Amino acid sequence: MQQTSWQYRMTIVVLMLMGLPQVTSAAVHCVTTLGSGCDLSVCADCFLKIQDGINAAASGDEVRVSAGTYSDLTTAQIDMGGTNYTFKQVALIKDKNLTLRGGYAAGDWSQSNPSANPTIIDVKGYLAGGRGISVLGSGTQKVTIDGFTVQNGNYT
Repeated sequence: MQQTSWQYRMTIVVLMLMGLPQVTSAAVHCVTTLGSGCDLSVCADCFLKIQDGINAAASGDEVRVSAGTYSDLTTAQIDMGGTNYTFKQVALIKDKNLTLRGGYAAGDWSQSNPSANPTIIDVKGYLAGGRGISVLGSGTQKVTIDGFTVQNGNYT
């Protein structure tokens, strides 16, 4: 059976489309002080701790944080040039492109408004050398942090 001209053209179009890279949109991971109440039509998942949202995120994703105060300690051992360092912070972003944005109302994940929905990272001063947010990487990552008040930390 002989193929017609339109069948050849359709085969070529299908083969061309198969070779194109797939475009995927970034996932949105949400964090609330209750660990629930996220709109799952917007949020891929819902977390209680900022670090859990960061850990779930792939490079290029966004972590949205609702109003409230977050003080959960994260400790990480990081090898830098053969020397191990201990980093203590509320949020650690390491080796990924990420947007971390506060100022959301738990009922509205579409618009950040830090004035109306203050989102506070409070290290509480009890963490010797405790940081609010640490960002580590090779220097090629794009990290955006917006809509937070960071207080009572020590980056020494």
